[in-house]
Amino acid sequence: MGKVISVTNQKGGVGKTTTSVNLAASLVATKRSVLMIDLDPQGNATMGSGINKHELQTSVYDVLVEQTPVDEVAITTEPGYDLVGANADLTAAEVELLDEEDREQRMKRALAPVREKYDYVLIDCPPSLNMLTVNALVASSNWPSSRCVGVISVGLARPSRGLVRPATSPRRNWICCRVSDSCVRGTSRPRRRA
Repeated sequence: MGKVISVTNQKGGVGKTTTSVNLAASLVATKRSVLMIDLDPQGNATMGSGINKHELQTSVYDVLVEQTPVDEVAITTEPGYDLVGANADLTAAEVELLDEEDREQRMKRALAPVREKYDYVLIDCPPSLNMLTVNALVASSNWPSSRCVGVISVGLARPSRGLVRPATSPRRNWICCRVSDSCVRGTSRPRRRA
């Protein structure tokens, strides 16, 4: 069963989308099958994957609100990973989901039939803690702290050094960076003084 990893932070401009797109391309380069879900209404991961968000016939909005199967929405990108794209339509999803039962489970249920098909499912989240982000976190088996963005890039460049390793938490597995002690179970810890 594929791992579902959400890349999230409440602040914009910290590298969530860059991390998602580059991680997807890097995993494909190592012969892994990858599905990336752009869960940000800005659609930058869609555009960064070479897909014009303005020309999408279906999007992640259809998956969450209309309950369209992921297989019917996913597009194969030039780098070789599948993408469920996003555009401004996704803005309406949060409002439309407000009165729905189990609204925070929509993404998890949508991914259940396709998790076996992929080694990794990456979810690029919006810069806020809203119903879209909650859906991503509920669906996730792992998520990296964006304070580790630079280190993740280094870790992928040198996988033999194991710079990115999972750590265990009583509730979930978190991707944490081992280069420094700044990322432990998704929280920051002050650096030790000499």
